[in-house]
Amino acid sequence: MDSATARQTGHQSRTHSRSPTRKSTSFSPNPSLLASLSSPHRSPPPSPAFSLEAHRAIARLVTRRSDLAALCLVSRAFCRVSQAILYNTVHFNDLKGGALVCETLVANAGLARRVKAMTIQIWARPRRAEQGTAHANAEEEASEEDSESEGASDESRGDDRSEAELETPAEFWALVAKTLVKTINLRHLVVDISSPISTAVEYAWSLGGAECPFRLHTFHCDFDWDANLVAFLETQTELYDLYVRDYRDLALLSSPLSPQEVSPPIALHNNNSPLPALTTLECTFSEAAVLLSPGRPLSRLKTAFSTPPHIANREPEIRLLISALRRSNAPLISLDVGDAPLPGATAEAETASMQLLQRVAHARAMTMARELRYFGTLILPVGGRKRLQFYGILIRLSALRCVELDVTSWKPPPSSSPALRALAAELRLYCKDITTIVFVHGEDLQRTIVAVDAVTGVLKVDRSAMPDHLWREI
Repeated sequence: MDSATARQTGHQSRTHSRSPTRKSTSFSPNPSLLASLSSPHRSPPPSPAFSLEAHRAIARLVTRRSDLAALCLVSRAFCRVSQAILYNTVHFNDLKGGALVCETLVANAGLARRVKAMTIQIWARPRRAEQGTAHANAEEEASEEDSESEGASDESRGDDRSEAELETPAEFWALVAKTLVKTINLRHLVVDISSPISTAVEYAWSLGGAECPFRLHTFHCDFDWDANLVAFLETQTELYDLYVRDYRDLALLSSPLSPQEVSPPIALHNNNSPLPALTTLECTFSEAAVLLSPGRPLSRLKTAFSTPPHIANREPEIRLLISALRRSNAPLISLDVGDAPLPGATAEAETASMQLLQRVAHARAMTMARELRYFGTLILPVGGRKRLQFYGILIRLSALRCVELDVTSWKPPPSSSPALRALAAELRLYCKDITTIVFVHGEDLQRTIVAVDAVTGVLKVDRSAMPDHLWREI
């Protein structure tokens, strides 16, 4: 559901919408259409003698969202099945369109209950005053252009609020909070905020905290890590896939995670076992992984070093991370630990990468060595002797099928297909079970996959593949 579709359906009588390239279940409701559906004088006629499954099959064949909206007026049965498709996924990417969607869902609890997935994509104004002024002016100009082309739609809605009021972040997130209270069947939520310095990251209270009525399965969160976000996460007993961008010390931890180690500076009260179903975690700070790994069935982790690359000794951070992963309730399948590139710190980054590899390969319980299938991002040493040592440790990971290697420090960097295939072939001389190698190379950190062809057994470069989510799929 998006604001463009809402405006499109508002002009059904004057314009004809284009057919999308594929069927989409995303739709922005038009309040005038909603009013006509709920009016006793415009209620759909009784359904013909079709089964509910027949109505659903017919509705699934409709490819245009505007046609689905019109199908709602055919009969009560078609209204039910069409609304289930239209409102299953809600997606908006601007404050004005998002406000329209939220108002519709708040006004109709039946429609709100149909929402299973929601994406809130916000290009919000930054915190800093000077940046905020520039962004506000840009948004004001864009809003004026939108208002000129969409004035008829605004008049049909009877919206008397000014553009400035619609652009107020606090008002918008208050409306989001009212909407989330109604979406009791919500299972997938994405809060995508354009910049970590924007004001929108401060509104985690809109999730409802401890009073949240829904139980998510997946959650992409760009909000600040604060007490409101912590209170919300503690209610999510069914959440198995979590992304968090922020982390900070709240000094709210009720009891230490391990009496033998210094407790990590994150707040989640572990006495009620929050996030008991968490299996996949993506976070930009390793401390968040240290907190959320123990006592949970975490099997896939993507994180990054928190200490700067120029610090030579990262052993304490690595030791704490591996110790926390060993206390997970499930074997680790994927591990991706990123590092921020910094000129002049190549040797330190290579040392940290080797330390991480050694820690994983020589873990006391050997669980990681037996189960790990994806491992990255490791820096492939340039020197021949160090590279042989690298392969010697890597061969201990018997279940490894995919590895991500950073070769940006090589001079010249191997970026051609023959060079990357040659490096992959060298690695497979020692680790024959590895069938997929992701190389990170070039100044722009381009990622190229070299994989073994399933039919011919020959190494091939697949430049069309998308390596970003490989750690989730392997």
